[in-house]
Amino acid sequence: MMLITDADLTLWYPTPATAWTQALPLGNGRIGAMHFGDPFLDRFQLNEATLWSGGPTNPENHQALSNLDPLRDALFDGHWAEADRLAQKMQGPYTESYMPMGNLFLEFQSKGTVTNYKRTLDLATATSTVSYDQGGTHFERSAFISYPDQALIIHLSSSKTGGLSLGLKMDSKLKYTTKADGKTLTMTGRAPIHVAPNYLDVKDPIQYDFTQGIRFATAVEARVTGGSVSTSEDQLTIDRADEVTLVLTTRTSFKAPDQIPGYDEQEVLKTCINDLRKIKQSHKQLHRAHVQNYQGLFARVGLNLGKVEGSDKIPTDQRVQNYRDNEDPGLAAL
Repeated sequence: MMLITDADLTLWYPTPATAWTQALPLGNGRIGAMHFGDPFLDRFQLNEATLWSGGPTNPENHQALSNLDPLRDALFDGHWAEADRLAQKMQGPYTESYMPMGNLFLEFQSKGTVTNYKRTLDLATATSTVSYDQGGTHFERSAFISYPDQALIIHLSSSKTGGLSLGLKMDSKLKYTTKADGKTLTMTGRAPIHVAPNYLDVKDPIQYDFTQGIRFATAVEARVTGGSVSTSEDQLTIDRADEVTLVLTTRTSFKAPDQIPGYDEQEVLKTCINDLRKIKQSHKQLHRAHVQNYQGLFARVGLNLGKVEGSDKIPTDQRVQNYRDNEDPGLAAL
């Protein structure tokens, strides 16, 4: 298989993301992350495809058929308000809500002015990167979500020996607890049993029940070259490392759409930790397997829309703005 490496397929930005819509998306079909890229406090917003509120339900609406003919008559007679009222009676119950799993934060201890900042997403390899200079040291970090290994992999490097010092924390908008042990930080929690649609005005739109709700678990392990790793109750601290690879796995208790999910958080965490322990390859080996797998799909089709000379020197957001302003998307910003 031919490896696609094309700078034209790289989105890049000269500043960190300050909103979710500006962050760079990573995913493998089950696990998702939005990478913000702040040099001082980086954030990976995490998702898992099966983390939803609620549980199995019967979606059948036994009144639908009896309202079909009256609905047709209302439409043919031009009675639109009545038709709308009858159409609502034919609809099934609204679905429950997809839940945000949480956040992984990387808080860096290095201070000082940041220069030469660049944030990228390489569409050809599904890899995000952040690079910058600070205090005479060049820092780089990259991230991807592997399908073969079902994990988020984050790699950190520094041009200075012992230049990496940072803390790792996780949190969630759901009910959760975190724990640090050795070189591993874990988060467990549960989703609500019900979330009302935001267009309904109800007293308690989000409802929890300890005995119900899908459970979730996330685990991240710090693999360091040089330096040390220490723990507090809910944080890992990496001190003066030369190189760091973070490996993150996540699981939920979802079984099937028609099956009751499991309610044992520790069982979900055990599965998550087992996934983590199976991943023994180096960062380079993990990335090679990821790219090979990803490009088996990505490289099947190519689309060439032409190129404006010099446009690769312009940040992606500026090129988009140029297009909105009806300017030349390329050289207008040079």
